[in-house]
Amino acid sequence: DMTSGLILHANNEQELIYPASLAKLMTAYIVFEMLESGQLHINDEMLVSKRAENEKPSKLGLTAGERIKVRDAVNALVIRSANDVSVVFAEKISGSEEKFVKLMTQRARILGMKNTVFRRASGWHHPKQYSTAVDLAKLAIALKRDFPKYYPLFSKSSFVFKKRIVSGHNPVTEQYKGANGLKTGFTNPSGF
Repeated sequence: DMTSGLILHANNEQELIYPASLAKLMTAYIVFEMLESGQLHINDEMLVSKRAENEKPSKLGLTAGERIKVRDAVNALVIRSANDVSVVFAEKISGSEEKFVKLMTQRARILGMKNTVFRRASGWHHPKQYSTAVDLAKLAIALKRDFPKYYPLFSKSSFVFKKRIVSGHNPVTEQYKGANGLKTGFTNPSGF
């Protein structure tokens, strides 16, 4: 229950799992915090590093040395689930992905996510990155509660970037009546 936090039904809710791209929910949470606090602005431009360029798909296809506006990067992070953009945000906010994932884990503790450790801003597999269903539910509730103006982004299926339509890949919001977010994820170790 989103209002009370009461768990109405659960199955294996404390089992440790690899979060895959659901880790991007925490990346988004921190980005939204930075936007709300004025530490990041929607029209700011961020530099793309070689590390970001070399991220594996799903990605936006950014090139090292190019710049991307925060507005476009938010769309790519939330709608496209872009791994390259996750790294761009991590480096912009904390200077490195290694520092950013420490911030992600710290924020998880503040949100009551006791069994979550982040190692990749994108959620790409790392054997020491894990979470639980109940922790991810707490994060989903916090995103909707704390950033209601950004929540509608999670139900979008495409956006325009450089005059082309970029499609998302969350079939749940398109195919399941009443679904309005938040995220899907897949890696071989985590499954869907």
